[in-house]
Amino acid sequence: MSNHPQALVLGLGLSGEAASRLLAAEGWQVTAVDVADTPILQARARALRVLGVTVHLSVHELPQAEWGMAVPSPGLPPDSAWLSGLRARGVPLIPEFELGWSRFRGRTIAVTGSNGKSSVVKWLADALGQAGLRAVAVGNIGLPVCTAVLADPPPDWLVIEVSSFQLEQAQAFRPDIGV
Repeated sequence: MSNHPQALVLGLGLSGEAASRLLAAEGWQVTAVDVADTPILQARARALRVLGVTVHLSVHELPQAEWGMAVPSPGLPPDSAWLSGLRARGVPLIPEFELGWSRFRGRTIAVTGSNGKSSVVKWLADALGQAGLRAVAVGNIGLPVCTAVLADPPPDWLVIEVSSFQLEQAQAFRPDIGV
């Protein structure tokens, strides 16, 4: 039995899969759910079940449990019934990028804004790499933050692309540098 409470991951896109993997590696009892049921999601579900994650596809009502945290898909609207119900029950909602950031022991740069985020993230990661540091571009640019955190060895820097919508959901996110 784990000392960790149960974690609920809402959505099995790349960020949901990455959050599930990180939480399972930490010993959380993870349940991941998605409203869809596609061959890609079925393959992700099989891989996560091997790690001890409980996965439910074609879900329209959330499983009831004493959730210690929930990690919502960035695609879920903030006013969705799922998120509203979890908030009403006092379940902490932690975006995937913030979950990964909270476990990372290196330095972080967060990039947000209207235009050019991906270009700036790539440029900063490349510049850090040219300076001899291990830097990884993560977040909306493609690679989930939780995936980079599980890398062995871990990078020195994470350059995180985040949208204003994602930042609105963050609770404690404090990068070393914000652009």
